[in-house]
Amino acid sequence: MKRMKRFLSCLLVTVMSLSLGLHGLATVTGYTDVAETAYYAEAVLHMRENGLMDGASADTFAPGQTMTRAMITEALYRAAGSPDFGTHGFPDIPENAWYANAAAWSSANDIVNGYTDGTFGGNNPVSREQIAAILWRYAG
Repeated sequence: MKRMKRFLSCLLVTVMSLSLGLHGLATVTGYTDVAETAYYAEAVLHMRENGLMDGASADTFAPGQTMTRAMITEALYRAAGSPDFGTHGFPDIPENAWYANAAAWSSANDIVNGYTDGTFGGNNPVSREQIAAILWRYAG
């Protein structure tokens, strides 16, 4: 439970930092756009070291980038150990999409579901209230 709380705390700080657009020099996180003194630097480092989130490139995290449904779904899927899952059934996700397995897993576990029209909307931004609901469902 303590590990789950730490993960969810780090994920929430990371998600919230994505909307701030703070930039700095290369730091212990390995990203040139995350200042060592940034309040979220430790969370970013944790996410990177544990393979829960990748940067926007090899040396940038893009803290000002909007979080998408695909991004949060992939982070939670990785936190769950990236379990093997079947196909997702969403017409808007190509089978080889980087988040296809995460979408199948999250939908099957009622964490992140599709829209009423049957699509997943992986590139759609995820709002704060959606993040709260997703994390609540993930926590069980």
